[in-house]
Amino acid sequence: MEYWDPADTAVIYNEHYSIDTALAFWTLEYYRHKDVRILNGDWSHWLVHG
Repeated sequence: MEYWDPADTAVIYNEHYSIDTALAFWTLEYYRHKDVRILNGDWSHWLVHG
């Protein structure tokens, strides 16, 4: 089993624009994850536009 290193960058996205993305972001920040980001747009958009 691999563990997530708190020094890693966490990228969160949600294709349905629900509150879950914000909740995941807040939870990681609350537990002192060092680098949390929210992807603007859905996964397929990011793959096309980088």
